[in-house]
Amino acid sequence: MKKIIIPFVIIIIIAVSVFYWVNGSAKSTEVPADKHAEKQIIETITPKKGNEISLKEYLRYKVLTSDEANVALIGSSVARGKGASLPMFSWFNQLERQIKEENMSIANELHFSNFAKSGYTLNMLVEDGQVDELVSERPDLVIIETSVVNSYAKNVSMDDTIAAINTVVSKINKESPDSMVIFISPNPCSVMQQGEVENALGLTYEDYREETKSYIESKDWEFVDVYKGMEEKIQGRGLELNETLYDGVHPNDLGYRLWFEVMNEYFNKKQDLSSNKQ
Repeated sequence: MKKIIIPFVIIIIIAVSVFYWVNGSAKSTEVPADKHAEKQIIETITPKKGNEISLKEYLRYKVLTSDEANVALIGSSVARGKGASLPMFSWFNQLERQIKEENMSIANELHFSNFAKSGYTLNMLVEDGQVDELVSERPDLVIIETSVVNSYAKNVSMDDTIAAINTVVSKINKESPDSMVIFISPNPCSVMQQGEVENALGLTYEDYREETKSYIESKDWEFVDVYKGMEEKIQGRGLELNETLYDGVHPNDLGYRLWFEVMNEYFNKKQDLSSNKQ
């Protein structure tokens, strides 16, 4: 009986060994295949000259190569989302949800931070340390809302407004040189009567918008004209401006939806991001 059992046990041991060897070999070939596929994906979405990718692809690239991607926003109350019925309806929160929903497999590695403050100009954000706090996070992508609604309302000179833009860029270049930077304008406002009302310096909201846009573009810095984009959507859908505003300045839920659409379209746009460093 023992003579029968011993060969039988040996056969089982050999069979089990072969099973694990075969499966182990299969797994060892699977890993390189996955790595090869990942390498190909990274190659197609690497921000290099001649390779046009979207900002959404750029964020995916950062996750695949650095294990996470960080987006930071700074600006005034319209960047914070004042006027929305709930925080979830702010344009930035809508953009975050959209990007994560499109990238469920890496959603936990996509991080969004909001350093905006209601009532603040860029000058105040610099002085209050908000910009320092932002750059300390070393974000991969920085969105700067120019906050010129407050520059206009608080009678900040154009020179000081432009100087604040330079200061923010300088701080990012020094403390977080690998960050990609995008400037965006605020939304259309009815309380400003489309720029026809001058402040104490004799400047209109329109003056601040156009001057900052012109300056930023003259430096070849990336600029998204949210004002123009929202205006086109309002007109295209037969809406009245006041239908998109909470109080004449801040967007309501509909207004923030339009703002989100402008930004989402920009994030889908294929472009050469290799030179997007300030």
